[in-house]
Amino acid sequence: MMKKSEYNYFVAWNGMYMGVNLMSGRKLFLRGDQYDRFVVSSDCLDILEKEEPELFGWLKEGGFIVEDNVMEFDSLLYRRNLAVFQGDNAFKMTILPTLDCNLRCWYCYEKHVPGRMSEQTMERVIRYAEHILNTCPMFMFDLGWFGGEPLLYFDEIVYPLSLKIRAMIQERRLQFFHQITTNGVLIDSERIRKFKEIQLSHFQITLDGHRQCHDKVRIGPDRKGTYDRIVANINELCREMDDLTLTLRINYTNKTLKDILSVIEDIEPENRHKITIAFQRVWQTTEKEEENEDERNSIKSRFETNGFRVLWHTNRYGRGNICYADQMNQAVVNFDGNLFKCTARDFTRTDASIGFLSENGIPCYKGEYYGRYNKIPFENDKCRACRLVPICLGVCSQKFSEGGYGAVERFCAKTELEKSLSEELYDDMYEYVTRSLNL
Repeated sequence: MMKKSEYNYFVAWNGMYMGVNLMSGRKLFLRGDQYDRFVVSSDCLDILEKEEPELFGWLKEGGFIVEDNVMEFDSLLYRRNLAVFQGDNAFKMTILPTLDCNLRCWYCYEKHVPGRMSEQTMERVIRYAEHILNTCPMFMFDLGWFGGEPLLYFDEIVYPLSLKIRAMIQERRLQFFHQITTNGVLIDSERIRKFKEIQLSHFQITLDGHRQCHDKVRIGPDRKGTYDRIVANINELCREMDDLTLTLRINYTNKTLKDILSVIEDIEPENRHKITIAFQRVWQTTEKEEENEDERNSIKSRFETNGFRVLWHTNRYGRGNICYADQMNQAVVNFDGNLFKCTARDFTRTDASIGFLSENGIPCYKGEYYGRYNKIPFENDKCRACRLVPICLGVCSQKFSEGGYGAVERFCAKTELEKSLSEELYDDMYEYVTRSLNL
């Protein structure tokens, strides 16, 4: 016997329907009559299987219908535990060489204090990496650099630590994923040569709109704008690094969207296939400005037709945890040796840390550290009854450890998720209708 999944979500337009199963992430376009037979009608699914076997097959394959004995919420709990305690067979270490930065963007949440990682702390980091490699089962080591601006101390910290950690990883014949979040100002030809040497090939670089808007926000120490320098460095990275993957994050407000398409012409056409555009609204404007869906869709389409991959929606399906910080096999190492889980923290507050590195590189966790994983944020009556729970999962482990189930209620984002999900499905329907049906 089969039953309808509890986690199907559909939107309608002009007698057509686009749906997604939030457990599988599979999407399905249905005509009005097909939608009526599956969703509206109370007919037994056995009749649907006999009369429309092709539709039934699509629904079954996509998880829109499941075996009668399947307990989907229990499956979600299992996925969560698997993701948190085993992850993806990788360990993710993020290192902050400094909290200082060469820019002062008005919306940045970081406290940019002067200082850098000491030689003693660097030795602790090396021992910590060796401890992880010797004790943590994994297939891949994911090394990331964050800040502050990590390239401020590339030669002193990033480069030498990367060489030593990479050598240990190669000795054990593990996969190596190496990434950095940088403003892109301090990239140059010599550093690109060293990037290749240490296999640093995954970059996230940010622009704040096109030149005029960007240069009002991202101003260098010389009080000059940085747009042209960053774009030139992006183009050089793409030309010189064959295995490069670059996420170009474009922070936007309604005002800066006006000239955003001008960015396209500044990126050399042969480089665009290496770049993923990730649009991110400046968070301080989220509640003050309404999204213009037509404008957004037009911008997304223009970037895609010019060779870029574009990310605008953030819905993820079938996941077991909200973000990397929810996994056991992950840590953020501050420049002073304190340990954190999340990169969106006040790193000047030692009371917000989860522990610290001892002299021999062994992590010393605070007493409550392991307890944060024993309780599941979405295992409560409200979340259990919500059909959006597979893409929400309650709240992140950081907020849950600090606020308990009260945080689940306080940070409930059901309205925002429904809006984002509907927008995504309408976008998919638009693409299906215009491309597949040639209308």
